[in-house]
Amino acid sequence: MLPAILLALACAAPAEASPLTYVSDLLTEPLGSDPSAPSSPAEHTITFTLAHAIPASGSIVITPQDGAFSIPAGFDYTDADFAVWDGSAYVNRTLAAVPSATDDGVSVVTGSSGSLTLTLSSGAGLAADSKVEVLLGTNASFGATSTQSITNPSAEGSYRIGIQTFDASSVLLDDGTAMIAVVKPVSLVLSPLNTAPTRFNGFPSGTIAANNSVVELSLQTDGPATCRYSTTPNTPYDSMADQFAPSLGTLFTSVVSGLQNGTAYVYYVRCKSLQGAINADDFLISFQLDVTPISNTSVTQSGGVFGSGPYQNGSQNLYLAGLTISGIAAPQSSVTILQDGSQAAVTQSDAGGNFKVALPSLERGTYTFAVYATTNGVKSSFYTATLSIETATNNTLSNIMLPPTVSLQNDSVGLGDSVVILGRTVPGATSTVTINPSGTTAGAPQTYIATSSGSGTWQVTLAPGALGQGTYTITAHTVLGTLQSNESAPAYLGVGQTPGAHPKSGADLNGDGRVNLVDFSILLTAWGTSNPLDDLNGDGTVNLADFSIMLFNWTG
Repeated sequence: MLPAILLALACAAPAEASPLTYVSDLLTEPLGSDPSAPSSPAEHTITFTLAHAIPASGSIVITPQDGAFSIPAGFDYTDADFAVWDGSAYVNRTLAAVPSATDDGVSVVTGSSGSLTLTLSSGAGLAADSKVEVLLGTNASFGATSTQSITNPSAEGSYRIGIQTFDASSVLLDDGTAMIAVVKPVSLVLSPLNTAPTRFNGFPSGTIAANNSVVELSLQTDGPATCRYSTTPNTPYDSMADQFAPSLGTLFTSVVSGLQNGTAYVYYVRCKSLQGAINADDFLISFQLDVTPISNTSVTQSGGVFGSGPYQNGSQNLYLAGLTISGIAAPQSSVTILQDGSQAAVTQSDAGGNFKVALPSLERGTYTFAVYATTNGVKSSFYTATLSIETATNNTLSNIMLPPTVSLQNDSVGLGDSVVILGRTVPGATSTVTINPSGTTAGAPQTYIATSSGSGTWQVTLAPGALGQGTYTITAHTVLGTLQSNESAPAYLGVGQTPGAHPKSGADLNGDGRVNLVDFSILLTAWGTSNPLDDLNGDGTVNLADFSIMLFNWTG
């Protein structure tokens, strides 16, 4: 088992940028269209509050999710309004095609991978905590009346609108994401007057797995209605305290919690039609949670009953615990969960990068979990956590952002050649890429910013001659809103030479002169292997002994 100190050492470095707050994007209806329908033009009202001041000649970049939205040809500054809150109202700033001492400039990249950049005038920046409003589309009317709007994605789903702010030197200041939903148009078909709704498809039902202390109830009706429920039969609709969401619809859900294993539950549902007709009888949603599986380690053996704790229901055995691990990674990645160094589960992240794994049968005790993703054959570095788990408990590790992957188009380039750095991470996230000279290579570290596409890919291209001859270590970490990842596993680049085995001295695995989280990530990536580059004591296995050597030499 890895020691508990792994958790502290695996914490990510502070983010370079601050999150924007109160970020939203309101879609409205242009020219009689449905603003939330697939492939429909929509007006965008984007609002947010700055964390950092934007100096004069700084910029705001708005990037709809790559490959989803379409910005029409000819969309320009006349199709946008830009305003700042003065304490009582939003006051518009003057826009033009290029910035000047008095005007803010607007440049637009059109098409399905487009963006809009607002460059502040050289005469006026924005203060920290400023409330900003940007109108995009035919709702823009200050100075000129817009004639065109951005077209929605063709498929239903949730989509991101990325917002970033930069100073005049293009250094990232703030970062935020607005989410919008694209859905098919809905039409209401009214039920006949005085006809109570028909209820069907009540879930869950029967026996469901143990340790589900939180469950979502759901049902459908044949027409628009509102639905309520009670745990007492024959309760009148108006006396029912619990209501399903939404307040009006045909598919209803409600989350109930505090459920216990081995217990049956019944919920009595009545609904009211749009015209006011109410069900006179109860519709039942009934189910039971399975009993908790028992432990096989706290049983009567020679010498007595081993283990101590709450023996429930008169059992001679301790109840098991459960753990749910969830987070985000690059879309369609293979996500592996290690429990004390052994593989416990493998799952796949969905198209949005989300993953979730349940480990339902854990004995009480202390465990170290490590999570990593493999995408396009490249393995990320680890997210690690050490937990002390009690008997008969449900535990969670959530909001995990797995580190990005980093690879090179060519790991060896000639002097004067360009360098292409590739990676994958969460869609719409910002990755900070750091290039460190290794060993005796001269030069200062260089940092670059990349924003991932809707598929999670990002790329940084260095101009020819940007790096001198030598070997370089390249890592990245990712920020999305308030979430941030650990540092990635490193990639090694040789300029004017082959990188060969990465240089090191003792526990300094990447040869940067320090023993820190980058070296720790390298060690975790090789854990349990016989890689001689990372086997610090030369015993043939990268293990706890090597980790102890690294701790002894730790510089931070």
